[in-house]
Amino acid sequence: MKAEQSEFKLDGRAGLKRGVYFQEKKVSYGNFAADKFHRLQVSVGLSIVVSNYRECAISCVENPTCSSLNVASSPNSEGNLRCELLNEDKYSASPGKLVSSQEYHHYSIKTPCSSFPCQNSATCVPSYDENSYRCDCKPGYTGKYCETDINECSSNPCLNGMSCFDLVNGYECM
Repeated sequence: MKAEQSEFKLDGRAGLKRGVYFQEKKVSYGNFAADKFHRLQVSVGLSIVVSNYRECAISCVENPTCSSLNVASSPNSEGNLRCELLNEDKYSASPGKLVSSQEYHHYSIKTPCSSFPCQNSATCVPSYDENSYRCDCKPGYTGKYCETDINECSSNPCLNGMSCFDLVNGYECM
């Protein structure tokens, strides 16, 4: 799909755009946020050697499955850096996978998830191409940000005059 300049404004602050047309040219870019001296410990989609961080970031943008990257914090004896393209980011990975590391820096594609909008231990799921997100709520919560505890007592589940006490993802009759 080719967009005319009057219909489409290229916003470089957005997290990720792959293969969009702007002023008759096909462009891709990524806007990354750094977690210096951290490494995301997930399975590596592709490991390559690059001469600088930007080369690693461009490789991620050009790889449709790449969501984030780890890049060595210092060059090897040949002056190159190890670059790990990851199919997960710090939002989709299990908690505790982003760890301190003197050997690596972790870079995630900027997304509204960076501000941690989801509440009550919900998972923020970024949509990079739209620069948006959704919150996957834990059981018992609802709402755009998972901010509302579902009142399981609202259906009057208790019988024989018992009182209902709402719990997270449940209720108790007394």
